[in-house]
Amino acid sequence: MPPRQKKPPAVNDLTASINGDTLTLTWAIPKEKGKIISGLSGFIVYRSKMLLSESDCKNCPVLFKRVADIPIEEKGSGYMKKGNIMYPETLEMGYRYIYKVIVYRKGITSSDSNYVDLIY
Repeated sequence: MPPRQKKPPAVNDLTASINGDTLTLTWAIPKEKGKIISGLSGFIVYRSKMLLSESDCKNCPVLFKRVADIPIEEKGSGYMKKGNIMYPETLEMGYRYIYKVIVYRKGITSSDSNYVDLIY
């Protein structure tokens, strides 16, 4: 029986910046003792997008949709920059957006990252 794999660490530094109508999510690739953790496969970005008129429901569940699967690549990834991942997305006016990211490796996923919640 193969040894049980350890759950990947969650992203805890998800941030967002907006330039015009483009949102850029940024987070650090998880590290251990200063080095990127080996065996990580990638990241999945999830988004909740609600019309502002619908976003006032306090007890309604937040429904997320998978919007990107970003593999960790050693070289040549357009998303990697200095140990960080940067994911751009075009926003539409009149919506509330909530984003989260999970880390995965060989079928095992981390817990959710911190959320980024914004109105555009």
